[in-house]
Amino acid sequence: MNISELNILSFGKFNNKKIILKPGLNIVYGENEAGKSTIHKFIESMLFGFVKSYTKTKRYNKDYEKYFPWNDSKYQGILKYCYNNDLFRVERNFIKGNDDVKIFDERTGENISGMFEYNPISRTIEPSSLHFGINKIIYKNTISISQLKSKTEDRFSKEVKDNLINLGGSLDNEISIKKVLERLEKRLNDIGTKNRLRTSPYGNLIREVNDLDIEREKAYKLFSDTKEFQLELKEKKNILDELYKKKEKLEEDIYKHNCKELNVKYEKANKLLEEIDILHKNSYKIKKYKDIKIEDYGEIIKYENTIDTIKENIERINKNILDIKEKLNSINDQIKEYELNSNLNTNTEKLKENKNFKNSLMLTKTFFIIFLVCLIFSLTLGFLLDNKFFIMSFIFIIINFYLNIKIKNKQSVISDNNNLINIYNREKDLQREELREDERFLQNQLVEKNVELERLKAKLNNENMGIKFILDKNKFENPEELKKGIEKKRKFENIIHEINYKREILSSILYNKTFEELEEEVKRCSDIDINNLYLEDNSLMEKLSELNNVIIEKDKEISNLEEKIKTMHSLFRPIQEIEEQIYTKKQKILKCENEIKSIEIAKETIEKISKSIHREFAPKLNKEVSDIISTITKGKYKDIKITENLETKIVAKDDVLIDIENLSYGTIDQIYFSLRFGIIDIIKKDKKIPLILDDCFIQYDDIRLDSILDFIYEQSKQRQVILFTCQTREKNILKNKGYNFNYIEI
Repeated sequence: MNISELNILSFGKFNNKKIILKPGLNIVYGENEAGKSTIHKFIESMLFGFVKSYTKTKRYNKDYEKYFPWNDSKYQGILKYCYNNDLFRVERNFIKGNDDVKIFDERTGENISGMFEYNPISRTIEPSSLHFGINKIIYKNTISISQLKSKTEDRFSKEVKDNLINLGGSLDNEISIKKVLERLEKRLNDIGTKNRLRTSPYGNLIREVNDLDIEREKAYKLFSDTKEFQLELKEKKNILDELYKKKEKLEEDIYKHNCKELNVKYEKANKLLEEIDILHKNSYKIKKYKDIKIEDYGEIIKYENTIDTIKENIERINKNILDIKEKLNSINDQIKEYELNSNLNTNTEKLKENKNFKNSLMLTKTFFIIFLVCLIFSLTLGFLLDNKFFIMSFIFIIINFYLNIKIKNKQSVISDNNNLINIYNREKDLQREELREDERFLQNQLVEKNVELERLKAKLNNENMGIKFILDKNKFENPEELKKGIEKKRKFENIIHEINYKREILSSILYNKTFEELEEEVKRCSDIDINNLYLEDNSLMEKLSELNNVIIEKDKEISNLEEKIKTMHSLFRPIQEIEEQIYTKKQKILKCENEIKSIEIAKETIEKISKSIHREFAPKLNKEVSDIISTITKGKYKDIKITENLETKIVAKDDVLIDIENLSYGTIDQIYFSLRFGIIDIIKKDKKIPLILDDCFIQYDDIRLDSILDFIYEQSKQRQVILFTCQTREKNILKNKGYNFNYIEI
């Protein structure tokens, strides 16, 4: 058997680390903290996982957290090994809750996990169960040898001796005969024996039984005192039973007289059930309308009212728009009329008048100038020629004065006419401006009305969409259909209300009975001729009332008597309870005595078996270990003896027996190595399981290392050896000897 490949996908410090191993000797070199121990632990974990051995529940050991990947959430790996020329692949996921193991035939890819043992505690298969054939404890105590801890020679020799005791007795370091015997002795002390009664559980039980015997005697005495009361109580209870029988007979007679009423109730109940059935059938026809929401119809009415209001507003706004357009048309006509005819009437007349006045004025001015020239000429002639011309000048002055006045009058008239024309024109301009202002105002109003009209149309559309949404939701085409559906819903609810009402009436008739029970009662009354019952119910009821009063009195007497007995019983526990407790205690005493006997027998048997195992196992182990120690010490120590008391001694060259405690640290180490190696060869000689060594020889001197490497190399011809080391000594010694080995550097 050989481990051929380690594929460390995610484990400790390693991610996707692949190591190829070969048959024979493999040297895995790495400096301290390089990860050699991690690889060693990876091999162990791939074979056995992290679940603790010998536990009833699934519990992980501390190595699970120690080797959890540093920088990865995955925690898994692959190990390949060869067995009888077949190649196998072990895949393991270590994550808690998802931990899983699968094993494949590497050449065919077939999943062969079912061929391996299933561990119900870890809930995974055991990869080591089929071909390795060893458990984790034997693995760690034999083929897997980790580097030694620092300890004194005395402490180390004691550890070797303890391991010899444990391994010699059971081959399992965790199933220690010595520890078992110690636990059995502790259990004996915990139980207690007849020699240790005072404080032990066994002694307490005996004391408690004695106390219970005394209590039982007192209880018997008090019980005899209550016996007379109990006899009297029994007598009164018998009388009460007779009274109850009479009461039952009376009630039966009364029941017979109630048969007629039962028949009436039955007929009413039956009729109600038929009516309820008809109502159910009617309700089923309109059941589909039951989920309609009445408030939806109210919402539609609101929508319709809003729509009517919106339509009225739209109609009003349309009318306003028409009025505004008519006003605009009127204003436009007025403006056009002003533009065409504003100057045709008054302005034309005034202008004509002004023109006439201007022509007359020009003529008058012309005469004025002529007469003025004549005035000047006459004055000149008067001064030059004759005074008569002054008289003529005076006439010209008067004429000119008159003409001047006439000119001014005409100018004044022309000016007044111009002012009137200007005033008229300004008035017309103001009127046109007012008309245009009115036109702009109406245009703005028209825009606002159109905007409001569009808003109302959008709102009208939204309201219609709201109605459509409600109709679609209730699966109706129009509000009228919804209204009819609501009427049917109300009808459905009325039917349900009527059904519930009739059920309440039915319930009051049945009065905590089912109809079937009432029917059964009526059937029981079928043999009774209710028409021939002439006894009055009142007489029966009176007798029943009197009998009930007697029963109540008897009940009071019995209660008083029971109270007396109860008071007396409160003075002691029930004898049966005491006797049961005595029985239970005695059973526990018997169990303790049987357990004490069993422990004594077990101790004796284990000691006998241990000696028997030693007699069978020690010679083979002595021979195997002696051969190994002789080889690795070059014959210095040729024999080892494991005595019946499991004391270990070694035979030197001069046949002197030397106690292991008197040997050097290095020699004890060699013995420890030989012992582990010898045990695995005894229990698994045919398997040739690989030997895994993790810095085992770090404290060996060169001579011891040379010897042990010779031995290991010879062993590697028969089995695979994987040696982890942080030194180059092993490599150099093996090379100098010309030995072949597979060298792996981490």
